[in-house]
Amino acid sequence: MILRIRPALGGYKIKNKEGTALASIRQQKLLGPAKLVFDQAGPVYHTDVHEASEEGRYEVMDEGNHVVVSSDLVFEPEPAGGSMTRPPRADRMVLHTAHFGEWEVLHQRDHSVLFAHDGTVLGKLSPFFTVRPQVFACSDKFSVTFWAALYVLAYYMVHEDEMVLV
Repeated sequence: MILRIRPALGGYKIKNKEGTALASIRQQKLLGPAKLVFDQAGPVYHTDVHEASEEGRYEVMDEGNHVVVSSDLVFEPEPAGGSMTRPPRADRMVLHTAHFGEWEVLHQRDHSVLFAHDGTVLGKLSPFFTVRPQVFACSDKFSVTFWAALYVLAYYMVHEDEMVLV
């Protein structure tokens, strides 16, 4: 299936190629990374970032607060001597799903993202940082809201290497 993800006030709208709204992503609070994933009936998942480990940890929880997906980030190796101006880039993410096994999310050089399971690519997300709506080509074996939650995790990963200015 082909999904189009377009920014909207306070989040994102997810539509099919015909333009029908299928899901939305909204901020859970005014400030902070937590997001809610909605279908037509209401909230389905919520996502958040936890700084419990060095790698960072992202989670997707269902409305009963059961963890559906947790993740571990893998950063690309730092150059010899490190860098004072560029933080390490999040190279990939390992997803531990409650129902579908282990997945890998690969951050490409052009800021596109691949979603793979057992060596098979199940989803490809067009590059972040463009003015056009993002296109998400993904398997129809999984629900749109599940893919929307994975989109949020990819968003977190791609923005992980941004400099924080104080």
